[in-house]
Amino acid sequence: MAIETDIIIELGPWGVRIPEFVHVSRGTLVRFLLRNHSDFRVPPLFRNLRRIELYFENKTPSGFYQRYNKQVPNLEPYGNVDNPERDIIIAEGKVESTGDYKYGIKATTSNDEELFDEDPFLIVH
Repeated sequence: MAIETDIIIELGPWGVRIPEFVHVSRGTLVRFLLRNHSDFRVPPLFRNLRRIELYFENKTPSGFYQRYNKQVPNLEPYGNVDNPERDIIIAEGKVESTGDYKYGIKATTSNDEELFDEDPFLIVH
């Protein structure tokens, strides 16, 4: 049975929350998910979010491409805290190569205005 790990990019009234370091074992299925974590509505900062980009900077783990662009539909007004089926899958892959992989998560509006651009690490043992 394969091991699975979800890396959740959470949007909420506090802004964006992304784990800075995620450690996984070789052979793990890794999913990058976007989740609106607002209990009642989409936070104003993210109402115009239209695209999420995932990219690996220097090297790319096996099982992934170097870059993903995901169009984001209008986020659900009541969030998806209790409904993971509403999570938006940005990318997924089974990592087979060990190493430290710095990746970026960038969000933009329909006018290409940058909302955030974070650079955490995926560490594969």
